[in-house]
Amino acid sequence: MLKKAGVYDRNKLLGVTSLDVIRSNTFVAELKGKPPQELNVPVIGDHSSVVTILPLLSQIPGLRALPSRK
Repeated sequence: MLKKAGVYDRNKLLGVTSLDVIRSNTFVAELKGKPPQELNVPVIGDHSSVVTILPLLSQIPGLRALPSRK
């Protein structure tokens, strides 16, 4: 996403942990019935006093929609 916008600088990019990405991949994979290894859910946010971790579901390559929960 940052590369596409022409603002990617790996020296200034801080942040996401592998665990957050793994959790997001697993969550979406369960909803879509796919193996988590086939997904790459981008995650932004931090682990400060207020956890503000946010998976960017709209940025998942090839994902059209998630099923609604009943």
